[in-house]
Amino acid sequence: MADKDVGTSGPAPAQETEPKKKRKKAPIVWGIVIVVIVVLGIGFNAWHNTPGFCNAICHTPMDYTVETLSSNDPTLGVTVHAQSGEECLDCHVPTLNEQVSEATKWMSGDYYYDDATQMLYEEKDGQLIDYSDVIPNEQFCLRSGCHDVTTLDELKNKTSDMALNPHDFSQHGYVNCGDCHKMHRQSVLICTQCHGEAVAEVPDGWAASTDNEGGLE
Repeated sequence: MADKDVGTSGPAPAQETEPKKKRKKAPIVWGIVIVVIVVLGIGFNAWHNTPGFCNAICHTPMDYTVETLSSNDPTLGVTVHAQSGEECLDCHVPTLNEQVSEATKWMSGDYYYDDATQMLYEEKDGQLIDYSDVIPNEQFCLRSGCHDVTTLDELKNKTSDMALNPHDFSQHGYVNCGDCHKMHRQSVLICTQCHGEAVAEVPDGWAASTDNEGGLE
């Protein structure tokens, strides 16, 4: 009697399937975090270059200073700079040490501000000076790329047609640009302190020294 063919007529055994590997989410999460940080950093840097940052972060005197930037007041030097596309940090170039020092003074209230004149002062060599003596000087204002003159001789020649040349320092010695050229206040021709005839030379929108008590930048 022939043996029965056992064969494979029965149902085939189920094949074991390998479990699907789960994708790791950590790289995706970290990628999103990095993108968010980069976007926030770019946004913060853009905000940092605007007057709004100065006004939001700094102390009370910045309110007045920021307002002058958008005032379009033709008597203010900042107006000319703003209309030419200059921003705060084009002149007020920050350094890490300076920013840390300013932040410390802001939080502690250790700064000097005259409510009557709206003048901001800085302590230098034990004396209070207004900020016109801090930034606007020959090295800063006559640097390449700012104005069409880069030396004191060129500046002297530019105003040689004036009866009293304010940029001829041969008699009275060098004078800082900021002594006359104010940014956030009305500029003043200090020659009028001694030379009464210089009143006729006061540029439009400027003041004689007797009309202006100096001021913030």
